[in-house]
Amino acid sequence: MEHIDDIAIRVKQHRELEINTETTNCAVGRSMTSYNNQEKQFWLINKAAKRVEPKDFNGNVITSATYLDAKPYNGDGFPVPRDSKLGELVVGNHEGKHKYQTPNGEIEIEIFNRATYNPSLYEDEYATDILIRLTNDPKNYSFRTLAEILTLQKEIDEVKEQLETAPQEEQELLVQRIEEKERKKKTYFDKAQSFIRKQAKLRHQHILDEMQDSVRRSKIFNGVLIIDGGPGTGKTTSLIQRIKFLISPSIEEYISLTQIQQDILFKQSTSWIFFSPSN
Repeated sequence: MEHIDDIAIRVKQHRELEINTETTNCAVGRSMTSYNNQEKQFWLINKAAKRVEPKDFNGNVITSATYLDAKPYNGDGFPVPRDSKLGELVVGNHEGKHKYQTPNGEIEIEIFNRATYNPSLYEDEYATDILIRLTNDPKNYSFRTLAEILTLQKEIDEVKEQLETAPQEEQELLVQRIEEKERKKKTYFDKAQSFIRKQAKLRHQHILDEMQDSVRRSKIFNGVLIIDGGPGTGKTTSLIQRIKFLISPSIEEYISLTQIQQDILFKQSTSWIFFSPSN
């Protein structure tokens, strides 16, 4: 079973691969699962990759070849668009066995943990606003940066390396240092609490909590949705993310759209506009 530092190391490795390959559709979450009795590492991504025909300014196709728009990195796991049905399952759960309907039939997915985060362009951070949930653990573990988790483990590993070559008379002292640092790490993880994000950043969170995510996926052409709440409760965040969900290609996993409905959702220039009075 993975622990917090194991998850942090996997996220760091994935971010390094994304940076090295100049990936633009970066992952914003991770989940370790058993998918149809096979271990799979899922990476939640913002956008579903779609095939695009390159065209000139007059709308003429430049070449008969097509390419994938916003292609994610997939060398160490399986990208899952957050707006898809599978994305809904991963976002909404961090443990347990669940049924998932595929085109080839129903399969079972067991989820062991879930981590969500914001990718950072700074190499010493890798990711920020990390939220980790573990199976059989009711607690939310929140960290400002990935470096906070990795630094503690790095210190322990460095002392362990010293222990391998240290004279016998120094080994007992080094063992005590390792135990002390392990206790320090455990205390730090036990005290990890949710922190208040700045309002400007709150609106750019890629993964919502379970309640907000259920709201963003509800009422698709079958009623009116009212988002209500006090200041700072995430109304604007939920609204923006709902718009992104409704205009995502994954929307057709939830409903078969008529041509009129497609025009309403996808033709922004003629059917709808998002307006906000603040900067």
